[in-house]
Amino acid sequence: MTVSRAVPSPADDPVPGDSAVHETFEVAPPYDGAERQAVTRLMQTPEPSEGQIAEVVASVTRTGGLEYARDRAQRLTVQAERELEELPATPAREALRASISYVVERRR
Repeated sequence: MTVSRAVPSPADDPVPGDSAVHETFEVAPPYDGAERQAVTRLMQTPEPSEGQIAEVVASVTRTGGLEYARDRAQRLTVQAERELEELPATPAREALRASISYVVERRR
């Protein structure tokens, strides 16, 4: 689901008199009360069972949460790559770039 909301313009807004700008962003799919409780239990359990994990994965898959998370991660990856270009070309910058790929592409 996509949501648009008005947010205050910065003080140095190039458009005088424009008191707000609109930003559009994706929101996570909705979950019912039982699904939320299952996620909360999973996150609070130090060593969750395979059944608990499977229940949450099934719920997240059914509601489109995995697709949402993958799409969001991809958008954030692109944004992070752009931000890294602002830094000097150093081994540290390349290590950060490699960590982005690792985090997004890992499976487990």
